[in-house]
Amino acid sequence: MQIEISRPTNGEREAAEYYRLARQVGYTGLQLKSMQYSDWVEEPERLCRAVSDGPAVTGVVLQCGLDDAGQERVRAVTRFCRAVGARRIVFCHDFPRAQTSDDDRRRFARILSHLGEEAAEFGIRISLHHHVGQPVMRRRDFDGFFEAVTEGCVGLTLDTAHLALAGIDDFGEIALTFAQLIDNVHLKDVAGDRFRLLGEGTLKFEPLVEALQDWSPVWCVDEESGAPLTSGATQSFAAVSRLLHL
Repeated sequence: MQIEISRPTNGEREAAEYYRLARQVGYTGLQLKSMQYSDWVEEPERLCRAVSDGPAVTGVVLQCGLDDAGQERVRAVTRFCRAVGARRIVFCHDFPRAQTSDDDRRRFARILSHLGEEAAEFGIRISLHHHVGQPVMRRRDFDGFFEAVTEGCVGLTLDTAHLALAGIDDFGEIALTFAQLIDNVHLKDVAGDRFRLLGEGTLKFEPLVEALQDWSPVWCVDEESGAPLTSGATQSFAAVSRLLHL
């Protein structure tokens, strides 16, 4: 079973420490945040050198729009992923939900499907990351968006904290409904409106794990609690191991 990690870092030195630590703790892959790769999209060899002491780079988190400039950014990051061996773009749609109509959401789905088809030619999977304040946030948004997606072109990254903050507390229901699309799970805990280390918040992850037991998504610790590198990585890995009965 794959357990990956994604967390922000501050500067190249901290990033290097994080990559080494992730490998030591036992994570099988890195899902890079924007600050860890965005300056090197046209210089992938620099990223390869930077992460050489860490686990494999399996994916990148990309936040941009779907206008013409955004689409070109997705294509550039697709080429970058191919060069560094990553196989997933976790796409956060940088567009306000308040300005999104149902027709817009369907149009966005068609655009992302087209980009997903292009990426698939290089062995790259685009996976939509729903997000508070973005077009896919509320429960009904998922239905409207994925009904318009071309089959097989876009996956779903399910983020537990963003579900909870959007008022979606039935993790089992949404996981069962979209199980065939869920290729990536970002595990993140919350208390109130603040991200917390896994196990230190209020979320109940067991219904999600049970709903996906017959599927094989990637389980990724999305560590944005602000905890120190070492405790954040080690405590989260231990929590996921208990959750998945490893």
